[in-house]
Amino acid sequence: MNNIDSCYTNTSGVAIQHGYTGLPNEFRLQFESSASSDGRVAIDAVLVVQNIRDTLSAPVNLVLAGVAGANDFSVTWSSVANAEGYFVTLFDATGDNELDTASCLPSETTTTFSGLTSSTHYIVSVVTLGNHTTTDDSAPKTLEVETAASSAAAPTLVVANTSWTAGVAGTSAVSATLEGDVACAFESVTMSDGSSATVEDGVLSWTPPAANAASSVTATFHVSHGGESWYVDQVLSVAATPAPSAPAITLSNVSSRSFDASWSANAGGPVVGYKVRAWTGRETPDDATGGASENFAGYAAGQGEPAGWTFDHAEAYTGSTYAGYPVGFKSVSGSAISPDFGGNISSLSFHLRSVSAAGSFIVSAAPSGSDNWTVIETYTSDAGTLKTETKNIVLDASAGYSKIRFEFVRTGGSAAFGTFSVSGTDWPAADFLEGWGGAKVSVGTATSQTVSNPVAGAVNWVEVTAVGPSGLETSARASISVPRVPAVVISVK
Repeated sequence: MNNIDSCYTNTSGVAIQHGYTGLPNEFRLQFESSASSDGRVAIDAVLVVQNIRDTLSAPVNLVLAGVAGANDFSVTWSSVANAEGYFVTLFDATGDNELDTASCLPSETTTTFSGLTSSTHYIVSVVTLGNHTTTDDSAPKTLEVETAASSAAAPTLVVANTSWTAGVAGTSAVSATLEGDVACAFESVTMSDGSSATVEDGVLSWTPPAANAASSVTATFHVSHGGESWYVDQVLSVAATPAPSAPAITLSNVSSRSFDASWSANAGGPVVGYKVRAWTGRETPDDATGGASENFAGYAAGQGEPAGWTFDHAEAYTGSTYAGYPVGFKSVSGSAISPDFGGNISSLSFHLRSVSAAGSFIVSAAPSGSDNWTVIETYTSDAGTLKTETKNIVLDASAGYSKIRFEFVRTGGSAAFGTFSVSGTDWPAADFLEGWGGAKVSVGTATSQTVSNPVAGAVNWVEVTAVGPSGLETSARASISVPRVPAVVISVK
């Protein structure tokens, strides 16, 4: 063994004390031995003695250094002999949540905490650090401190624009300063009517809900500076300009050369005119080459099935409970089939809402021109529950699915779905009819229009947009199959 303190041979048999210090610092091994006449050593007793380290004293005289401010304070304490340093922790008033820490050298006996909240209780804990060989850390010494009340005045808001148009998005610069031109930071904003708004870099963005009468909304801004925080109100006025309702479109008198489009002026916001455009190829006449969407708003408003969709026993929910999820099956089983998008579907999403739906909600897909449906997802709900979920489904585009079917197989309760979107590859192009292109032809306040030169032998789409006085627009679409040009028979005699 190593580190033998002493090792003596006593041939007279007198007991000799030996020590071994090769163990960790915490222990010391001692034993009593005696020597026999033949020179051998006998161990008479073994004693293991723990070498207990000193525990340093907790700091004394832990007090505030001066007076606590509204957002900061300093503490000081007396130095402790043999300290390797000090560790300081700031807790909230409960002592459960650590807010900040500081490490101090042995020569440092003060520290400062800043960025605090005014008129708030805190707890400071200071521990003397040992070297963990001969000295251990001390027990903590604690001190309760309350920050002072704020002396800063609440900021004053300056909003560049306080008048808004109902339903129309807008932005307005917002600023706030304390006394002395100290700029504040905007943390958030809430609107008294529950509408959504944001404030970023001092700019308020808000879309007021459509209103039937002039109103006012209080915007409450959460403003801060350092550890100070205020909630400041600002009243915004809202003009009465609700959006017009979507027109209910009827297509008739179809021939290979033309068809008639007419629409009704429904109740809703004021209308200053209508715009019409027509195309063929697919339902969505935008620049996206692989996607379509349907929110079913017109269907929920009783304006008929959305263009290209077919329903079997499906009904539109009208209660506010199902707002935003307008297509439903209620208390009967049923199905809804999307248009044939013509491309290869790779993904789709929709909102699914169910109430006590003990049955199944089934999503299937099929190729173009086929009714060979393949089940791709099945959703079930436990009886007695309400679920509102966004479902996202990824498909293999190479499978060639081009249309979707939704089914509700009911054993109890109801189901609803809405906000449908689909994307894929090889989507067919949407071609505007000659004279009815993307510029949109204005037809003023008329409620009918003849569309000439449709694409014969194909589905032609018409979109009518109602335009409100503030520029708000609401559109609806309808489709019609145009017959092929009949063959011409020439008789030669």
